[in-house]
Amino acid sequence: MTPARSMFLRWWMSSRHRATASDAEPERERRMKKFKRMLAGLACVLAVCLCTPTAFAAKVIIYFDANGGTCTSAAERTNDEGKLGSLPGASMEGYTFDGWYTSGTDDVTGFPIDVRVNANDTAFGADTTVYAHWSANGGSAEVVEEKEVDPDTLLTTMGLAAGSVVLVLLASLAL
Repeated sequence: MTPARSMFLRWWMSSRHRATASDAEPERERRMKKFKRMLAGLACVLAVCLCTPTAFAAKVIIYFDANGGTCTSAAERTNDEGKLGSLPGASMEGYTFDGWYTSGTDDVTGFPIDVRVNANDTAFGADTTVYAHWSANGGSAEVVEEKEVDPDTLLTTMGLAAGSVVLVLLASLAL
């Protein structure tokens, strides 16, 4: 822009180099291209900064605690939806593997609850540890000695009076 009553004579690039108006056009175009490249690069950097957190937010690591057994994988990364495509197997001698479970708390009662994890179904939003559940394999018991006992003798041997209430607890132990 030139002030009123003045006339454009020439471009000055530096104290040593004098450029004409025709020399300035390619320089201006070069600078404009450089500026556009810089803006495009800045836009890419902003796009990466804005997109990256959401692109990887769903991918979390799930750790597997075999609860005394062994499993085929210690940890797995989820897919983009936060789900596991498959679950590792687990084994423990004398027990049957029931599946993988999360450990949590019921929102209403406050009691601890375990929720079963299913492949391609359970979605995780953060790194989580899941735990193996086991059922003891059925065992067998054999009677070593069978003997008839007189009820009155049993009561006096145990120090109980007739009519006493006795609570008997049976427990199954897997060895």
